[in-house]
Amino acid sequence: MKYPCCLLLYVLLLVSTDLQAQSPAYKDEAFTQYFRQVEGWIASDATISVPLPNNRSLWLFGDTHLDDYRASDNSMPCLFQVNNSMLVQDMEQPTDFTLILDRTRIGKQRTPVKDLSNESLYFWPGHGYSQGDTTYVFWLAYTGFEMAHAGTYLAKMDNRDPRDASAIKELVRLPLPAGVEWGNAVLTDTDTGYRYLYGQVKDWIIHRPLLARVPLDGDITGPWEFFDGTGWVADAAAAQQLMASEDDYVSPSFSVFKLQDKYFMISQDIGFLTCGYGREIYAWESSSPEGPFTNKKLVYTIEDQYRGEYWVTYNATAHPQFIRNNELLISYNVNGLANNGVQGVSCQNECQDAFRDRRNADGYRPKFIRLPLTYLDPALQIPDRYFPAEPTGLLQGYTSFEKLEVYPNPAAGRQVQVTIGDAQPGGPLQLRVYDLQGRLVLEQQQQGTGTTSLRLPASGLYLLQVRSPGKRGVARILIP
Repeated sequence: MKYPCCLLLYVLLLVSTDLQAQSPAYKDEAFTQYFRQVEGWIASDATISVPLPNNRSLWLFGDTHLDDYRASDNSMPCLFQVNNSMLVQDMEQPTDFTLILDRTRIGKQRTPVKDLSNESLYFWPGHGYSQGDTTYVFWLAYTGFEMAHAGTYLAKMDNRDPRDASAIKELVRLPLPAGVEWGNAVLTDTDTGYRYLYGQVKDWIIHRPLLARVPLDGDITGPWEFFDGTGWVADAAAAQQLMASEDDYVSPSFSVFKLQDKYFMISQDIGFLTCGYGREIYAWESSSPEGPFTNKKLVYTIEDQYRGEYWVTYNATAHPQFIRNNELLISYNVNGLANNGVQGVSCQNECQDAFRDRRNADGYRPKFIRLPLTYLDPALQIPDRYFPAEPTGLLQGYTSFEKLEVYPNPAAGRQVQVTIGDAQPGGPLQLRVYDLQGRLVLEQQQQGTGTTSLRLPASGLYLLQVRSPGKRGVARILIP
C-alpha cells in the first residue's frame, strides 16, 4: 500500500515532536525469554494478557506460528498456521505454558476463536477480565486482506482448568456497529462501581480512543452507556474521543489501567507497518476513567534491529498484574514483514516468496520492557502484584479507605505493619487475612485508625481485608 507524499511529511512531523528527557525504561530480557519457545506455540503478535484466578494469566495472540521452528538457524516459515491462539501461564512455573487450540480439528481450523457459520471472518484479540470461574474476552472480527472490521464479539471462557478450545463456552456478537472497535482495554473500577470498556475509531490514518461502561453487577451483553464528552448516553454513535489534545491519538491496540487514584493510558505511535516508524511508546494520565488524558510522556523508543534495519513494531500493551519492584511490565510486537507503507521508504522483507522462504523467529516474538512507575508519577508506590487480578467489587453502600498501607511488603520476616488512615474514629475495625485458597488464617479486631502489627503463619501470598462502618479495603501481603 502506498500513501501520498503528504503522509510522509505528516509522519516526520510526528517523529520530531514530543521529545523529552530519557525514560528510565529498560528491556526485560527474562520475560522476553519466556516467549522464545521452540515447540508448540512459536511466535505471534497482539500479546494481550488477562489475569486468571489461582496465580495464572491468559495471554491472547493474533496470527500464530505452531511447531515450525528450526533451531539450526532460529527460523520459521513465512506463513503462520492459525489466526489466533491463547496461552495460560502459571506464575509458579513462568516458563511453562498451556496452549489453547481447537484440538478437534486440523490445519487452520485449529484456530480456537472462530465463527464456523462464517469462515470469511477471522478474529484478533481485544482485552478482557475474569469474574469468578468465567473469563470474558473481547474478540474483533475482520474480513479480507484489507482487514475491514466486521464486528465486536465476546467470548465466555471457563477459566478453572482451560486446556483447549472447549473451555470457550460461548462466542456472541455484540450489538455494536462495525467499523468501531470495542474492548481494546477493559478496566474494572470498584471505586466507581463500573467496568469501563475502551474502544477506538479510525480518523483518517490515526485512531481516537472511545469509552463505554457497564455496572459491575450488570450484564456485559446488556445495554452499555457511552461517554459523549460531557456525560453518559445510550447511543454508541455519540461516543467522543478521550484525549485532551486533538494532536494525541492511540494505535489500534492500547491499555488503560488504574494505579492508586490515577488512570494511565499506554499506547504506541502508529508505524504504518513500515521499518523505522512508530517506535515510540507513550503514556498519558487522567484523574477519571473518561479522561481527558493529558501529560503525554515518552516511555520508550524501540531499537530492535535485524541486519542493520529497524523491525516493524506495533501493539505496545501494559500488563499491570506483573508489577515488580514498582516497575510496570510493557510488551510490544515486532515483525520482519514490512509493507513499505510510507512513500519513499524502502524496507527489507524476509519473505520475498512466502511459500518458500523462512524468517527469523525472533522477528515475530513479543518483546518486554520494564518502566519504573515513579517516571509516570513520583507518588506511585505499588506493591508487587501477583495473580489473580485486583479483587473486584465493594458491597453497595461502602467506600474504600483513602489510606491502607502494608509495610514492608514484601515482608522482611513474617510480620508487617498495617496503617489505616481514615476509619471511623474510635469505631470498630476488623482485619481478616486469607490465603490463596480462601482460607481464613488470621483475624484481628481493633478500634479506629492507626497502625497495627500482623504476624503471618508462613511464607506465601495473602489477601488482607479490612472493614469498618461504611468502609472496606483490600491489600495483598507477600511473605517471601
